[in-house]
Amino acid sequence: MALKKITDKNFLPSKGVKAIPVYSEFFNESYDAIYTINARAHHSMSPTYVLKHPLMAVAVWDYATHGGATGIVNLNGGVGMLPDNAIVRNVFYDIETIVHTSGSTGTMIFQLPTDGTLLSLTTSFTGSTGNTGATGMGLGTPQNSTSGTWVKTTASRGVQVDLTGTGPTFIGGKVYCFIEYVVSELDAGDLTPSD
Repeated sequence: MALKKITDKNFLPSKGVKAIPVYSEFFNESYDAIYTINARAHHSMSPTYVLKHPLMAVAVWDYATHGGATGIVNLNGGVGMLPDNAIVRNVFYDIETIVHTSGSTGTMIFQLPTDGTLLSLTTSFTGSTGNTGATGMGLGTPQNSTSGTWVKTTASRGVQVDLTGTGPTFIGGKVYCFIEYVVSELDAGDLTPSD
């Protein structure tokens, strides 16, 4: 959604509320502030946008929401959380609720369609002693210290999880997958203010 500058006017109040003049100068200052912050965070190769920092997407698999049947599930409503030309350099996870399977072994793979695996978790059912499941925090596939594992998107991507294994049915769990990335191949002209 593009921000638009507005002209001087009074906005009508709600019925029964005293009118308070609100002028465009206030909104234009807000617009300028938002634009400046966005410009500085922009990953273009222009010295105008001086502040650069890694970005982060968070994908969540939740048994209560997605169920545990084997197959591919689009996370976060299938929204393209990672832009085209995003370089994923670090992935880590946090298991909020223990991941259980009813089969002998279950594998949960967080992935980008076409562009590769981000994270692979394996949990085992231990038979008569019960399901120990998967817990804790850890690193995914692309790791900051090993550039050979980094992934670069070839289009805007959502995050999927692929539930597979030897006769598994996932019966519980909630996993947060944190994806750190930067954006390459941006031109300074890609960010322009609205008139």
